[in-house]
Amino acid sequence: MYKPAPPRPKKTNIVRTRTGCKECRRRRKKCDEKKPSCATCMKLGRRCEPVYPNLVFHTSTPGGQQKHTGHDLSIPPESASQRPACQTSHYSTQSSAESTLSPQGRNNNDQPESYIEQPDSLDGEHNLVSPRLFPGVLQHRNTTEPIRFYINVWRHQCLPALHLAFHPLESNNSSPRLIKDIIIALSACRLSRALPQKKICNALGIPGLVLRPDTGHEALSHQHYGKVMRKIANWSSEDFNVNPTFSVAILVLFCYLESSMGNFREFRVHSDGIKRMIQSFPQSAIVKGADPLAAWVEVEIQNWWRRVYFSTPEFHRTHDSLQLHTHLETVLNTADHRRATILLLLCESHRLSTMAVVSCWEDPEHTSLTEYAKLLEAQSTKLEDWLFRLPSFELPTSGDVEQEHTAYTDTGLRIQPLCFRSHISAMNFAYYITARAMQCYGPLELLQGADLNSAYEEVESWILVILQIAAGIDWAECVRLNIYTLGFANLLLACVLRSHSLAIGLWIQNWLEERLKGDEPEEGNFPVSQIMGALRLVNAERRDGRDVFALFQTVDDEGGCGKLGSYCSQRLVMLQVYGRCRVTGRKYSYRKAV
Repeated sequence: MYKPAPPRPKKTNIVRTRTGCKECRRRRKKCDEKKPSCATCMKLGRRCEPVYPNLVFHTSTPGGQQKHTGHDLSIPPESASQRPACQTSHYSTQSSAESTLSPQGRNNNDQPESYIEQPDSLDGEHNLVSPRLFPGVLQHRNTTEPIRFYINVWRHQCLPALHLAFHPLESNNSSPRLIKDIIIALSACRLSRALPQKKICNALGIPGLVLRPDTGHEALSHQHYGKVMRKIANWSSEDFNVNPTFSVAILVLFCYLESSMGNFREFRVHSDGIKRMIQSFPQSAIVKGADPLAAWVEVEIQNWWRRVYFSTPEFHRTHDSLQLHTHLETVLNTADHRRATILLLLCESHRLSTMAVVSCWEDPEHTSLTEYAKLLEAQSTKLEDWLFRLPSFELPTSGDVEQEHTAYTDTGLRIQPLCFRSHISAMNFAYYITARAMQCYGPLELLQGADLNSAYEEVESWILVILQIAAGIDWAECVRLNIYTLGFANLLLACVLRSHSLAIGLWIQNWLEERLKGDEPEEGNFPVSQIMGALRLVNAERRDGRDVFALFQTVDDEGGCGKLGSYCSQRLVMLQVYGRCRVTGRKYSYRKAV
């Protein structure tokens, strides 16, 4: 047998690789890839930069092409005169926009990046019909078209849902890179959640986990969000104080992103930063920054509500009041920020009412409902003042007398729709009515032996008004405009828990089931399927003769693990029910599968 051939002697000691640094690749030379600098770069005195792999994310949809219904993303050409009315508000001039939201002192070294340069509007030759623009497209030399696409998504899908404080925030050639990156991050995040995809498998069988957001847009959103965070991480306290209004606005945009992704811990970091800035602000700075602070209050309330549904009884016992800094609350009232004010009243009333329920179950012997009644009465006085200052054009109109009633055969209810001049007016009035329902003391008196029918008479009269608003409201507008504020479906769940009527519960369940037939898995950044699971549980208990006062988690998950690649941050399988038997009046605390 022949022996194996001897190894070939090396002709040179140079290490040959298929990679190499950027300088050696440019000069077409061999690179030994030594660290921190290769021999060639060290000899030439050049900076040795490694070559990183170019990751391109692609989205594969099983079963062929995916249909997109309900989201028209073909953006027509627009001019300044053709923009929606909500964008041509009192922030109409560039000077006013720069005076309110401009990072003074921060854009001296920020040169516009080439991939951001684009005109303010699309021309007729560009047709961006397909929403499937992958992050890898941005690595291409000609990147004007995809960036135009995301800027127009910002204008048409993000700005209408944002507070008026952010309407002057436009991306143009003179904008700093910080503004451009945060706009693209928010636009891509919004687009990813507006384009649900079916998952290949759903092992748990939970309805809310069947869909996932568009992975391409989601990855691009995180990419640009990371760029912004790296820039902000280099800021000092002096940089934040150069223009405090701009700094607060940036932190609010961070809160928007984290709330959309269901990241409660990350949201709390940014929100607590805003609170610390408010504490250090002089009164003049709070007055000047009232608009972005009002926007922060809205998203703070949304995040708090999502944390409450669903949490544990311990969370309600230990959670502090939602009262703001005294001067900020005064500024919001005098500046007539109606949305922020009514949301604060709603959530504080909800918190007090739920705390009273928890106390009746956890420590009935030492619970004084009279104390909670006084606190709710104080909130009721503030609510009356809010309604007194509400303009007449935001009240419900008479509507069309020929408009059909919304009725379901299994409920026996015929609800006449309430009409409003705008979606904002409808939502503000819905917040007001829900706050009234939260302040009703009757269900709490029932726990002390009051008559069943009289206890629920007042609260259910308010809930019927909510059903009228639901019958007249446009669900598509709820999905489009309630992205960064408390959603309408959340109000319905809270009202069901304050009622004892099976007919009301079934009406709301049927109404939501019809909305779930579309392609909108969430509203107000909250999964509608999760609300449906809780509604079905409550209605099933009522059929068995038990009233449900509250629903909690059995173990606190601190809001869940986020919504990366999902529409649900929590995996709800079992809920703890605080119920009461109608026949015996006995209170129960038990677990029930969702």
